[in-house]
Amino acid sequence: RTPEQVEALKPLLRANTQCSWHNVVSENRWWAAITAHVCHRTPEHFCTNLIWLAVPSFLLQASLPWWHFASLCGAAAVAGSFGDIVGIFWTYAPEEPLRLGLWPWTPPRFRDLAPALRCPDSHDLDRQMVGQPGRPIRCICDECGRGICQPEETYRCSVCDYDLCLECAGKGEAEAISRVRLFRNAFDEFCFLREVELSLGVDSMLSDAPFVTHPEALQPESRLHLADANRLVLPYLEWSRQAVRGSMGSSAIVQALMASCTCWLLHLARRGFRDPVLFIIPMAAGAQVLVDIWEALRFWVFRQTNRSNAQKVDPVGTGQTPEEAFFGHLAGTMIGLLAYLVCFRRLFLTQPLRWPLAHMTPLTSQKPATRMRP
Repeated sequence: RTPEQVEALKPLLRANTQCSWHNVVSENRWWAAITAHVCHRTPEHFCTNLIWLAVPSFLLQASLPWWHFASLCGAAAVAGSFGDIVGIFWTYAPEEPLRLGLWPWTPPRFRDLAPALRCPDSHDLDRQMVGQPGRPIRCICDECGRGICQPEETYRCSVCDYDLCLECAGKGEAEAISRVRLFRNAFDEFCFLREVELSLGVDSMLSDAPFVTHPEALQPESRLHLADANRLVLPYLEWSRQAVRGSMGSSAIVQALMASCTCWLLHLARRGFRDPVLFIIPMAAGAQVLVDIWEALRFWVFRQTNRSNAQKVDPVGTGQTPEEAFFGHLAGTMIGLLAYLVCFRRLFLTQPLRWPLAHMTPLTSQKPATRMRP
């Protein structure tokens, strides 16, 4: 393929294979939460995950039925994507919509709002019949110039003597509706509208008369100071940037398999088996868990400081924090631990060791009990 064709495919892949808030929550592309675990950003990431995926799969392939293996991978993929999305929301979500009770599961407030018809001087138009008392029997539409006779109806502003025919009024409504972005939840709706009005120096979304229903709020007597507007809009700009970024890769599945395999190997070591594999794999898996917990603590510290200092927008200074996706790693680890404790532990205890671990024998063998003579 030519470079132009490859570049043309990038928006399609980004919209369907990236687990981001924009894809999964805002646009309701739920399949992106699953396909993201198949695709990888770089060949290095793909090779690393493939190696770490092959190790526990090789050790578990003889003792774990294929449907258990597939169920564990599916559960880890869902949990990892959920952890990534929750982690981004918990870290970067602005406080104002949450204080108003506008959550991602709250229905949007302005989805069914019909655009108000107003004259050029922002007066509301009333629907009236031509020729009614106080009106002439004929008028002209100030938009298209068509003559309107009795008994037709028009939208009229008595203050400005402005008339609008029904055809022009319908065109205006259709155009206004087509320009309004239909949001799926009240949180995204508020963040978008709040960012728009703050960029104009207007502060109305927190009041009882937001500019969506009261356009006259866009023409205030005094606008926000530039420094105040920049301070207020900064969390929304950062949220817009992070919402379109997401995770890609099978790290959550790797962590789930490694957690189940580690629990099994530690159980064998506790029963008296000795082999380097019983210690190397748990140490490698435990190191990754410790790194994820450390990163989660750093994000928690950033979240606390970010609430009081809006100028700080990068938690670790790299600008690539969502790609690390340690919330998804921790979610995959928890799925692996739960799967072992609930299902796999009993399955492993009832089956003898098979290849490639069949050569291991415990160092201390239990002698059979002897019956004492009376």
